[in-house]
Amino acid sequence: MSLARSIFAARSVLLTLSRASSTAVSSPTPRSKIAVNELVAAASKNKSSGAAPSPTGSILSLVESQTPKAAMRRDTATASASSVKTARKKAEPVLALIRGLNVTDALTQLRFSPRIVARTLHDVVKAAVANAENNFGMRRERLIVSGAWTGRATPLKRVLYANKGRAGRKSRYRTHLFVEVKHVPFSEGELRFGRNARPHTSEQRELHRVISARLAAPTTTVPVPGVVAALETQ
Repeated sequence: MSLARSIFAARSVLLTLSRASSTAVSSPTPRSKIAVNELVAAASKNKSSGAAPSPTGSILSLVESQTPKAAMRRDTATASASSVKTARKKAEPVLALIRGLNVTDALTQLRFSPRIVARTLHDVVKAAVANAENNFGMRRERLIVSGAWTGRATPLKRVLYANKGRAGRKSRYRTHLFVEVKHVPFSEGELRFGRNARPHTSEQRELHRVISARLAAPTTTVPVPGVVAALETQ
């Protein structure tokens, strides 16, 4: 019974909002918006106090479900390619080559790799980077290839012709390719970003010079404006 009331309340609120948006209300705060704000505030209060669920709880979940993807807190993005014309044992060495690298070095490795599957994998990594930038607002220079794996696809069955009028069956294997990129936040004092990688941004290079100089000669100071003062205050 409470579920039916929740659905009825949500439908009524959505109907009120649609009517208010279609009739161009002149007042800056229409009554429907005030009612929705009051319902959401009451639902959040009940949720924080541990009270019994009310019909407004479903409205709060409905409002939270309309949050855009860019506002979601997520640090990984994935991309895949289905039924690639290669075997898993041929794709695994290429995947192991780019695991742990930042996306710039990974794309460079795949671009100059002699393996045929590297062309498809290059496109998959670019798609994962595009998903991270466009859907979740990540920075390209802070992305690393955190995961790369294969999946078994349905093989194609073909005829294997033999002598003396005989015939057999052979399989042409297909593989699914999956790539996951992860956004790594900048940490002050890092010496490298990704596996066997050098810093790319000017901020990273400046910190790299300061920290390398301090590790080589701890008693001396390097006059780098801004960075040394920030490090000494910590």
